[in-house]
Amino acid sequence: MGRCQGGFYEMKIAELIESETGICPEDVRYSKKDSCLFAGKAR
Repeated sequence: MGRCQGGFYEMKIAELIESETGICPEDVRYSKKDSCLFAGKAR
């Protein structure tokens, strides 16, 4: 990961996971059980 630490593409990756698996972005997790990518919608 570069200077942005993956933050620039994080939403794009979550969208790809959603389109491929059907999991909504709010349910996507990092490697640990309680490590959410997103806390909720910003806009």
